[in-house]
Amino acid sequence: MLEAYKKRTNARSLDEAIRRLLIEHRRALAENYFGIDKGKISGFSEEDRLEDRE
Repeated sequence: MLEAYKKRTNARSLDEAIRRLLIEHRRALAENYFGIDKGKISGFSEEDRLEDRE
C-alpha cells in the first residue's frame, strides 16, 4: 500500500512517501477542525471595522 502511494506521488523513497502522507493527514485534520464555517464567513468590510468607533 505504501509502495503504491510512493509511485502515485512520485516520492523518491519510502521516507519521503511517509512524510508526504503525514503532511496530507495533518492538513486534512486542520481542515476538519478549523474549516467548519468555511464558505459561511465573509471578510470584514470597512463598515464593520468602523461600526463601533464613534
